[in-house]
Amino acid sequence: MQDFIFALNRVLPIVLLILLGFSLKKIKLISKSTLDNLNKVCFRVFLPISLFKSVYSAESLSGFNFKLIGFIVGALVTIFLITIILVIIFVKDNRQKGAVLQAMVRPNYAYIGIPLAVSIAGDAGEQLAAIVALVSIPIFNIFAVIALSVFVDTGEKKSIKQVLLKIAKNPLIHGVLIGMLCLVIRAIFVELNINFRLTDISFLYEAISKVAGAASPIALITLGGLFEFKEIKRVGKQLTATIISRQLIIPLILFTIAYFLFDFNGAEYAVLIAVFGAPVAVSSAVMAKEMGSDEELANQIVVWTTISSSLTIFLLIFIFRLLSIF
Repeated sequence: MQDFIFALNRVLPIVLLILLGFSLKKIKLISKSTLDNLNKVCFRVFLPISLFKSVYSAESLSGFNFKLIGFIVGALVTIFLITIILVIIFVKDNRQKGAVLQAMVRPNYAYIGIPLAVSIAGDAGEQLAAIVALVSIPIFNIFAVIALSVFVDTGEKKSIKQVLLKIAKNPLIHGVLIGMLCLVIRAIFVELNINFRLTDISFLYEAISKVAGAASPIALITLGGLFEFKEIKRVGKQLTATIISRQLIIPLILFTIAYFLFDFNGAEYAVLIAVFGAPVAVSSAVMAKEMGSDEELANQIVVWTTISSSLTIFLLIFIFRLLSIF
């Protein structure tokens, strides 16, 4: 019973905040335009500051976990390559191929994944999730652009330089990089016997901490408000296949491999759940529209993977709790 309550307590706060956002929009206490603006603020300000603080809170850069990051990168590349073959064989509409492929390798890591890792593993999960973000977020974006470019020809050719430039401008990457730069500077200060730390500027660090603390709740409320339920009959087959693959088959295979072949600890498993258990990123629907993919399918994948993930994440946490990992 204690294991059940532990798992429930890790998932329900996230679900309730998403429901709050959805309810606020339904009763018209918050408008679509306000939600869009909040989404921009979260992406460009709140979440980067939160990632910065998480990285800076680490003791040192020695927390760069090569085993975990290697597992995540290897899994993402494998999933991407296998899905390319499957969508070519089974998905007939080119516009839907890109939407499905993108969904398999683009989790909602910043909005749901990182808060989930923090909820499961506390400070250790937060710091590890922030460091993993430096590698994983560029990979998510690169695969998304490739997925939507390969199967959709909008007449606009994107060069490798343009793709890399777009990734380099990602505010989430900036937050992690600045945090790591500050860690390097702090290490240099230690070597030079300089006692100054960012925390010594108490008013600034307190402001950063408050913004970082507000990032996840506001992001989750915004996410809920942006949900739109539409007719799914046209895309029902592809939607069902994507949800089952994304939320059941892939986590089952990967976590079985991780458990029997890798000696991961609780914080590492929390980050793995953040990457492979989280639903599809909200921005994937926006990108699908911009790049000529199936916007309706992409939007419904976001909505229904978010809903179904509440159950699959609960089950993952519950199982690992029974195995005494958490």
